[in-house]
Amino acid sequence: MPNDGKLLASARKLLRGTAQSYLDIYSATGLSPTWLSMLANNKLRDPSVNKVEALYKHLSGKELIN
Repeated sequence: MPNDGKLLASARKLLRGTAQSYLDIYSATGLSPTWLSMLANNKLRDPSVNKVEALYKHLSGKELIN
């Protein structure tokens, strides 16, 4: 989406491209499969930055720089 911040856009791209199932991601992060599906399909208007960060860190294997 054009108004997405870089972190959200990166997390969404990683989520759409991962081979991991939503259940596997849920097991690792606590983020519900419903929330993951809604994020992947642009159904969340303004998702929590903490959830997006947790997803990004899990899928990228990278920590965010302070």
